[in-house]
Amino acid sequence: MTNYYPDYITEGDTHTYDVLVLSQPVRQGEGGVWCVERVYDICGRVCPYFTDTGVPAADYYAELQAACDTGEHPELLLPLGAARAFVTGHYGDDILPGSFTLVSSINHAYIRASCRINHLLSNLQYGYKVDDMDLLDCMSMFTRDNWDVLDSFHNSGWWELLRNALEQAAVGEDQETRDLCMMRLYLSAHGAYREAAAGLLRAQRSAGPETFAAVLAECSGEEQALLRAALEPAGT
Repeated sequence: MTNYYPDYITEGDTHTYDVLVLSQPVRQGEGGVWCVERVYDICGRVCPYFTDTGVPAADYYAELQAACDTGEHPELLLPLGAARAFVTGHYGDDILPGSFTLVSSINHAYIRASCRINHLLSNLQYGYKVDDMDLLDCMSMFTRDNWDVLDSFHNSGWWELLRNALEQAAVGEDQETRDLCMMRLYLSAHGAYREAAAGLLRAQRSAGPETFAAVLAECSGEEQALLRAALEPAGT
């Protein structure tokens, strides 16, 4: 498997990425040709890949293996070589060596959070009701990478919609869970998103000081320090 960073060549960014799942369809181990069998795109959607050559995939890869055995396409005998060939051939993107990283497993948390938040944002954009706890649970799984996906994939206006929904979700029944989700959200956020989350944390503390304090006490020492700093009034 490899992560492909589409923004690396222009911005040096590795926070947003597609996951290319590779396999050896003919011969396993050294000397076997590699191919991309499916892609998890930047939003977490799975896209199986099928060859478009007019012949069955098994025959196509058998012919490709035979060609590699005679010294053709040596790049396809390495996972990264196959990944580079796939991206340049099917995406048409320019690439650099840093555009790829081999990984041992799929970051399923990143994939799930990206899929869920895109579905929830779509509902918000169309004016549909979004469940408070579903939204908070999704965003509690966020990493910095998930925030950057939203930045790069969605048009302007997404943050206002999301911020308004988070403000409505911050306080209500099962406040302990709401507090915990918002704390996790704050710890993953950056810049203006973190500042907004800090304001929501202060609102939660005001709504239920004892509950908030109990949840905060369950966090690690490092997390508590960051969260307590967020609770200080702006400008102090």
